[in-house]
Amino acid sequence: YWLAQIYERLETGAGTEADVDKLLDIADNIFGKSFCALGDGAASPIVSSIKYFRAEYEAHLDPASPGCPFDPYASMLAAPEGVGA
Repeated sequence: YWLAQIYERLETGAGTEADVDKLLDIADNIFGKSFCALGDGAASPIVSSIKYFRAEYEAHLDPASPGCPFDPYASMLAAPEGVGA
């Protein structure tokens, strides 16, 4: 629940550097401390994405262009037109 709220703030331009740090803090509190492997499975992608793509997280924090700076329709991974609609 907390993770989704933080990611929503980042995507809408209301995020801060503290939010990125909070993501790491929450992931650290989950990883290795859950009775279920799903906890580790939820925490690992967060830590890895920030480790390898921190610049993209920081691009979401730019006050000159708040919100997501990337066009999802320009992505090579975007579904073809009409798919998933």
